[in-house]
Amino acid sequence: SSSKLSRQKEKELERQIRSLSRKLEQTETEIAECEALIEDLNTSLCSPDVYSDHEKSLKLNEDLELANQKLEMLYSTWENIQEELLELQ
Repeated sequence: SSSKLSRQKEKELERQIRSLSRKLEQTETEIAECEALIEDLNTSLCSPDVYSDHEKSLKLNEDLELANQKLEMLYSTWENIQEELLELQ
C-alpha cells in the first residue's frame, strides 16, 4: 500500500512537471512573439514617415511601452516556472 501511495505521488509529480513544461514552452513562444513585435515597432519608429508624423510616432511609442511591459511580465513568469520546475526535479 505504501508503494501504491508512492507511485501515486510519482504520477502526480510527473503530471505537474509536464504541465509546467507546457506552460514554459507557451511562455517562451509568447516571449519570442513579443520580442519580434518590439523589433518591428522599433523599425517602424525609425521610418521617416512615422518619425515625421507626431500622432503615429506617439501611438507607436505607446505600443512599444506596452510591449516592453508585457515582455518584462513574461520574463518574470518564465523565471517563476523555471524555479518551480527545478524544485520538482
